[in-house]
Amino acid sequence: MNRRDEYLQTFITQFVCLFLGVFSSVLASRCLLPEGRGQMGAIQYYPTLLGTFFPLAVPQAITLFMSADPKRSDIYSRAGIQISLLLSLLGVILFTIFSPFTLSVKNSYLIRPVVIACLAAAPMVFIPSIQAIYRGDQQFNWINRSLIIVAVLYPINLSVLWFLGRLTPLNAVLAGFVGNYLVCGLGVIGKIKQWRAVRVNLQDYKDLLIQGIRFFGPVLAILLFQMSDRALLMNLTNLKQLGFYVVAYSATYPLTLVTEPFLQIGFVEIASQNSIENKQSIFLRRFKLAQVILLPMFFLMGMFLYPFIRFLQGSEFIPAIYPAYICLIAMFIKSLSRYWENSLRTVNLNRTSIFANIFSLVLMAGLAYCFVPNYGVIGFSIILGLVELFKLVFMIYYSKQIFISGSLKTIFFNRSDIELVLEHVKEVVSKMRKSTTRARE
Repeated sequence: MNRRDEYLQTFITQFVCLFLGVFSSVLASRCLLPEGRGQMGAIQYYPTLLGTFFPLAVPQAITLFMSADPKRSDIYSRAGIQISLLLSLLGVILFTIFSPFTLSVKNSYLIRPVVIACLAAAPMVFIPSIQAIYRGDQQFNWINRSLIIVAVLYPINLSVLWFLGRLTPLNAVLAGFVGNYLVCGLGVIGKIKQWRAVRVNLQDYKDLLIQGIRFFGPVLAILLFQMSDRALLMNLTNLKQLGFYVVAYSATYPLTLVTEPFLQIGFVEIASQNSIENKQSIFLRRFKLAQVILLPMFFLMGMFLYPFIRFLQGSEFIPAIYPAYICLIAMFIKSLSRYWENSLRTVNLNRTSIFANIFSLVLMAGLAYCFVPNYGVIGFSIILGLVELFKLVFMIYYSKQIFISGSLKTIFFNRSDIELVLEHVKEVVSKMRKSTTRARE
């Protein structure tokens, strides 16, 4: 399978997951209402934090080593999965013990569900390494199937809980772990024969951990920046306002999935190149194609955002509509910055990403404490958009000084990029027509 087909299948997978995610979001919002949706967001915050923090960037190190040295891929994958297993156990223990102390007095009634969610959250740490292993082996079809499994099982689980009258904020969070447990099991079973045939040296563990720690600087900065939104809202507003933000954010976040194929496949493409010139060429070409694909999706989502929240999520979530449109702009910028940030790791420009996220976090926290108490979720959505813009501009400017040669015009798409995407679309449509004709015959 060529790269073009891999990108296409990954795009299709993302859209399938997007559709199923929309259904899950609507079901949760309809059943839980703004207050319950806010409680669900607060409970979900801790397993998500655990899954972002405790992999220690080992998954990125696994993919990098496997792409750079395919002959030793089984060794690196076995070492990586063993490290991730230990990290998941350590993370679950620490979060279970300490997370209750981070809840404010007004939210102390959430201690029990938060502890239960943390105890069940081991797959949040484990599954990124499973996917990194298959990504390093360039088995992108397996990754796509695993994403679809998780996306399909979640709305099914929510529907069953709703039918049984057991759909609470805690159960809605736990329902999302079922698919992750299944994918982790399938991933290990698929590789266990290969792992038995290799031996891992202590140096291999050290290499992965050292590279993971090197990547962890920017990952930690990203973590603090990305996870600060709910933490700030939980402390500066009430859970109802948090519920509005969760709906606005979840309605617009799927826009970032459009660039997901460039993150998955593009990372492997760039990391596998030996010369800086080849890395730069692929880096810029994929970034421009991402812009061409992202723009029409941005306007398409904007057209359906109002009816999606007003009529599907429910009239109770009308206050989330204006913040959602602001978040849509923020997600457009975030989609581009995610690709830029992820690609910088392949050329060891981690420092740029670290400073961008640290400065963005300080800026967001300062603005939030000034404006959120008075302007609520709308004020925070505006802050989110401004901070995402600042972060992208910062990374482009400083990486240009080191990595990107030439004018700034080289990083933005032009007519030839649009024509290239249109050619790909025509080719896909032509293949679909031929397949349909053959099926009829």
